[in-house]
Amino acid sequence: MNLSFKPLLLSLSFGTLFLAGLHTSQATIHVIEARNFFYAPTSLTAELGDTIRFVWIEGTHPTESSTGAWPLFTLSSSFTSYDFIPVSAGNYPYICTIHLGLGMLGSFNVVSSTAPCGPSSPPTGLNSVPGSTSAVVSWNALPNALLYQVRGRPLGSSVWQKRTTSSTAVNVPGLTPGTTYQWTVRALCNGTEVITPFASSTGFTTLSLKNPEVSAQPGLMAFVQPGQLIYQWEAPEPGLYIYRLSDIMGRVIQEELVQCDEQVNRGLWSLQTLNSGLYFFSAAQKGGNIMESTHVFVP
Repeated sequence: MNLSFKPLLLSLSFGTLFLAGLHTSQATIHVIEARNFFYAPTSLTAELGDTIRFVWIEGTHPTESSTGAWPLFTLSSSFTSYDFIPVSAGNYPYICTIHLGLGMLGSFNVVSSTAPCGPSSPPTGLNSVPGSTSAVVSWNALPNALLYQVRGRPLGSSVWQKRTTSSTAVNVPGLTPGTTYQWTVRALCNGTEVITPFASSTGFTTLSLKNPEVSAQPGLMAFVQPGQLIYQWEAPEPGLYIYRLSDIMGRVIQEELVQCDEQVNRGLWSLQTLNSGLYFFSAAQKGGNIMESTHVFVP
């Protein structure tokens, strides 16, 4: 099992991913409105893993995290919402950089019902979404965790392959189709030398390749490079198609309507404002259902 966790692709459908039940599916969305010279509400409490959604109502408001938790973004009539998913508990103050003198500022407090990182509290919520030759494995954020160590092996093997990451999901390439794997994760606690026990190991079985000739045909492909997403797709026929990038809750982050006249269509999107995590990239005919989808991991 190669646990290099490079940002490669999985060929699962949108529906398969939702049926897999990623652990963030029950998260709450908390809305903060940006009005003229004030945020509403100015304070709130959220659970770790919830989404904080800033929504433009009126005016223009460059919104800056006082602790650098997210990059500066400007809410306006042309950029009407921004989502932030906290990965650690604590207080998150923020300001409008041009209306701070008028008192336009706020904060939200993030709490967790999960025990903090410690000698008896391993990560929880282990989940996996297998493809045929790769899988995305994920777990719940552990409060006060600095790093996570993931290890995995084919079922029956005595050798674990290991990988360290600061994220709560990793992409595992180089797997064998139709094979069962075991995996688990533990955490290094922030500000201490404490390492948690490994969570109880869980498993997944990669999908079988029933028709290798068909499976090898090129489909929708997307690759993440620093700050960019590069995609390629062979449309079935000339026409108008919509490319979409969505988060794991199905919320559309970015989309583009493209006239595909060439056999192979290529493009490049900026990802400068995206948080680290798992995203879906899909292609659909204008006015129709999704024709192909894949997902990418933004480090």
